[in-house]
Amino acid sequence: MTEVKLNPDELQAIINKLTTFNDTTVVNARDSVVNCNAAEKSPFDLGSFSMELDTRRSTLKSQIDNLQTCLDAAKAANEGGITTSSGGMISYYVPDGQAESIEVIKEHNHVDDWRAAKKDAADLVKYSEEGCSPEQWDKLLARLQAKQDDPEYAAFMLGTIGPGRLLDIPIDIGGGFRETSGSGPARSTSNARPDAEKDAATVIGHLLAVRSRSWSPEQASKYANSLVQYSEEKNKGQRLGSLNQILSASRATDIDGDGNNETVGLDYDDTFLLTLARRLENYKSKGGNDNRITTGERGNSLHGVVHALTGSPGVATSWLTVKDSNGEVNDEKTTERIEKLINRDPLNREGIVSENNGKWEDDWLMLSARESIVGVKDRAGGHAHAAVTSGILNTVGTEGNADPDKDGSANGSKIELSDAGRNSVSIALSNYTYGVQQSASKDGAAGYTLKPEERANWGVDIPQQAVFSKEALTNLLGQVGNNDHAMARYVGAQEAFNKQQVAGSQGKDEALIKSVYDDQSQLRGFTAGAVARQSEIDGSDADQSVGDLAELTKMAITAIPLPQAKAAGVALDAGSKFALNLAKSGAADATHDGMIEVFGGELQEKTDRNARIREAASRNNTYASILSILGSNVYSQEELAAMAAANQGADISEIINDDGSLRIDPDHLDPNDPQLTDAQKQALTQIGKTLPVKNHPGMPGFSNDATDRFSDGYNDSHGQLR
Repeated sequence: MTEVKLNPDELQAIINKLTTFNDTTVVNARDSVVNCNAAEKSPFDLGSFSMELDTRRSTLKSQIDNLQTCLDAAKAANEGGITTSSGGMISYYVPDGQAESIEVIKEHNHVDDWRAAKKDAADLVKYSEEGCSPEQWDKLLARLQAKQDDPEYAAFMLGTIGPGRLLDIPIDIGGGFRETSGSGPARSTSNARPDAEKDAATVIGHLLAVRSRSWSPEQASKYANSLVQYSEEKNKGQRLGSLNQILSASRATDIDGDGNNETVGLDYDDTFLLTLARRLENYKSKGGNDNRITTGERGNSLHGVVHALTGSPGVATSWLTVKDSNGEVNDEKTTERIEKLINRDPLNREGIVSENNGKWEDDWLMLSARESIVGVKDRAGGHAHAAVTSGILNTVGTEGNADPDKDGSANGSKIELSDAGRNSVSIALSNYTYGVQQSASKDGAAGYTLKPEERANWGVDIPQQAVFSKEALTNLLGQVGNNDHAMARYVGAQEAFNKQQVAGSQGKDEALIKSVYDDQSQLRGFTAGAVARQSEIDGSDADQSVGDLAELTKMAITAIPLPQAKAAGVALDAGSKFALNLAKSGAADATHDGMIEVFGGELQEKTDRNARIREAASRNNTYASILSILGSNVYSQEELAAMAAANQGADISEIINDDGSLRIDPDHLDPNDPQLTDAQKQALTQIGKTLPVKNHPGMPGFSNDATDRFSDGYNDSHGQLR
């Protein structure tokens, strides 16, 4: 690399003199000659003289422009950190192997970005101080948005505008369009550009994000500290609202592979973001008066940075987790910390939510989703991520009380999430399938996280799991049930995990295998009860909701193949693909239309519709469990053949052939037509009563236990106070 050094002041003086000579001295001399010639009745033909002079002036102008480009290149390279200054000299650079042409100099020293940033920064400051027309703002905003993710442009913009002024700009730009007229009852306010403050803040957020990624840790920390320092200044209280708006800038990305984009924070440098989070957690304004108006959140100093952290879950983990002296994550203290932070702002309760409070809750739930995705892929076991997810969901799921056992305030809690929040919860629960299962078990799950038992093959590679109180899980599943796509993902992930569990338990103690099926039945019932409870709270059709869930579960069982990998992340992948395919095929709507038809053959005995739908869903679970146990290697073909030969009840030949082979492959039913015939249902009922027990001491009562555990789970969640 070749650096060309120059003295900026001396070169600018030369450029100025040459410009004056070319634009003024030469022109005046030419005019004097032309005028004198005209005064003498034009004895000379000066046409060629004037043309030649214009050509020479144009050539000189090009040389002057080239000198200015070299000077601008040196300034750009110096301000952008490409080169350094020394002894009043600055320099531009030319890459090795390239000629020192103007084009090369402009490209590699980012002259165009520097010039654009200088103009845009000047206009931005001017408009914020003096105001501008709506049309002027629109043009500037378009230029800013076109370059907001350009790292060189961002470097020059932030190098030109200091952090304090940067925080003022959105407030002042927005205030410039706000006009108040009249007084008293006739007082009114108009705004020609109501989104100007937010638009300006969003651009600045993008500039900060892209610029921060090129900073050293020291530079990132220093700039973050300066932003908070300026937001705490006396008589500048509105700057906090501006900073929150800046950090609320978003990007769209598909975090779980379901074909739909989620909204997350921008990609900031980790040190920059972590420093901001720690400083803003301890924000202390110096008071005074700031009569300006901001639409940004001023009551909660963490409002913007929590959103920003949704784009950087690793930073969120570092900020939120509490560790003991031995370096191990302390689950309880981490949850207590998260609970206190979340409760800094009211959560969305009873469906009444402001834009800022709703965003606060959505951002925490998105953090739980992002943490879960990182956690299940963490080779270190994912303990910290599980603890953070548990803390967030237990807090939001019980209206701000992460540990309802400590006091009774959470009993009877009801929550209302946005669709974005339901989607995030679905993703988190789909990653911690075993944690959800154990949380819904008869005795629940103690603590905040757990590690799956490794005595079964399916538990070997599964990381630390987040677990939830039954109150929280009931509310969370009820909310997931209010979003078809979120529910399809969750059910798909859970059924994929169920197949992993069954396959990984083969050849083990039959008591272990039986406990797996019991836990699966309990969770299916718990989910159904939570969905029914939420439907009753909402005043919607609880029976329809439970029927839809049962049909969705049946479709998931038949459509999702056994995952070949054992890591927990594959459950989310399976669930997301199931939800995506369901949406593409239109089958999600068919779950509503087909519910009565699916259970119609079983709805003859009772008159109470709620009980009929619930019993139909329970039978659906029992059929799935029996088909699964038949497809496992618990029973040999010879044992099934003997059972078929000895059968004296309902015909079971629709399921088992005389030689003991299965007529139905439980893992390969047609996903487009997964319904069982009445004869197959009757056969499965009979099989459940007569499964061989002679050589299987762990299996007596398999069918009845599946029904009982489903009922226990249903009653557990459905009976939660509301």
